[in-house]
Amino acid sequence: MSKSCLIVALLVGLAVQDSIFTQNLLTDPNAKCLDGTPGAYYVSEGSGLNKTKFLVYFEGGGWCGDGDLASTIENCYVRSNTDLGSSKNYPKSYNLSGWGLLAGESNVNRLFYDWTRIYIKYCTGTGHQGTKTASISYKGKNLWFRGHNVTIAILDSLQKSHGIFDAGT
Repeated sequence: MSKSCLIVALLVGLAVQDSIFTQNLLTDPNAKCLDGTPGAYYVSEGSGLNKTKFLVYFEGGGWCGDGDLASTIENCYVRSNTDLGSSKNYPKSYNLSGWGLLAGESNVNRLFYDWTRIYIKYCTGTGHQGTKTASISYKGKNLWFRGHNVTIAILDSLQKSHGIFDAGT
């Protein structure tokens, strides 16, 4: 292999590495997905002077709901068996190369490619807002509605690990 091919291969490898997001499962017992598994977020570390700047992306997913209470509970039950209601099948990492604002390539994401980028997974069915203390038992399964708890636990974890609230000071 020629030297120029090797350099190109290394540069491509570095660009992809910048778009790797690493999983962080929450340890707070109150931060639960619909099915009771822990909430999660992913981090891709920034670099250089912008490493201490943060882009936080909240994954959408909509509320699990319907026209009446019975239909809403059924909808949430169904969702609890998917990635929008459970973290049990989340991968250990994501490669978000080419994903717009989350990309780590300067040619795709000119403004934020070298910032620390946070991808907050959505698994609660409550628009990142639920605070119900007790679960609801339905069809032999406990359903948890704790989107707010997950969001606060993620922000607490990010403060401890990255000083996210100290950014720019």
